[in-house]
Amino acid sequence: MPVYDHRCQRCGKITEAICGYDKETITCECGGTARRILSLGRGPNLGNEDSLDYANFTDVIDHNSTDPIDVMARKDPTKRNRKIWMEHHGLLELETGERTRPPEPDMSKVRKYMLEQAVRRRRIEIG
Repeated sequence: MPVYDHRCQRCGKITEAICGYDKETITCECGGTARRILSLGRGPNLGNEDSLDYANFTDVIDHNSTDPIDVMARKDPTKRNRKIWMEHHGLLELETGERTRPPEPDMSKVRKYMLEQAVRRRRIEIG
């Protein structure tokens, strides 16, 4: 049987459990109900390019938030709910292969300063 990760809805602890694919919940050590979450798995996952992103998706959600979208995403971290959560918070998903980089600096002030300095150095004063 496969090993799945489950997050407890009461204490938030993540637990591994060997269970069938149809078993969505288990009982946590604290007595709460733990739901299956998306995770990296235990071996190479070549079929799912998003697996790294989904492994820690629920870790970035504010666990004290009462926002219905946050609550929904914490309880059921599916691809669909992740998309809804990101749109709600004004976030965009990166395309496959897209890297994050800082925005290009505004060079207009530097260009203006350099031009002024060049003009000052080359001017001819009569007098």
